Amino acid sequence: MITKYIKLQGYINRSTVQELCGFTDQQARRTIEKMKEENIIEMSNGGRYAKYILKEI
Repeated sequence: MITKYIKLQGYINRSTVQELCGFTDQQARRTIEKMKEENIIEMSNGGRYAKYILKEI
């Protein structure tokens, strides 16, 4: 669901992950971290307004 959203919109942020998946803030953070570790996504912008994009292979 997350990767599909990124393909359509170009990026995703933590709050959107929460809304899409019905996650708490902590669950969304863990999911993003796991996807980063698995080289699925990467951070585009950091800080408070962090955006995540699909990792180029």
